[in-house]
Amino acid sequence: MPSSRAVSICILGILSLSVMSLINIGPAALAVGQGAKWKNCIEHPITSGNLTLNLCTSRVRYESGDTVNILFLLTNIGPDSMQMSSMTGGVFVTDPTGRPTMRLEIIECLGNLGNCVLPAHSSRTITARWNTSDPLTAATMSGTYTIHLSFTACPINSPCVEAVDSQLPVTIVLTDANIDDQ
Repeated sequence: MPSSRAVSICILGILSLSVMSLINIGPAALAVGQGAKWKNCIEHPITSGNLTLNLCTSRVRYESGDTVNILFLLTNIGPDSMQMSSMTGGVFVTDPTGRPTMRLEIIECLGNLGNCVLPAHSSRTITARWNTSDPLTAATMSGTYTIHLSFTACPINSPCVEAVDSQLPVTIVLTDANIDDQ
């Protein structure tokens, strides 16, 4: 039975999800099979031991109302399955002036909560979506927004892989939805 602290952390993660449209955890084939869809990635994937971590968005340029898809791709490049003690992350977006626009905490597994095994030579994807027109998290001006990404995955008896404030810029162009087509 999970401790009250673990339950509190889980509830915090669920409450944080209310800011975002969707969190989707998919099979490795999703990220690998549709790799061409991820065009804006950190310059160098982060590697520690047998784990690699890549952080991407689906495009660099978006218009108002578009959804920005944000991907965390964690890959076990080793020959053995890894039991994770934790996989946690966070995403926050700042507008062109540096003001925070959106924040999300991701708790994929913590202790005995969640599926914490990463098989050999496999990947796990975690995708967050930012709806740029959602009233709570809307893009309010055209310009370059910065997506700040942090993620930590810690296997038992192996070094953690960690991204601390990796940044991906995206350009949001606001359009006037009230202009009639001519």
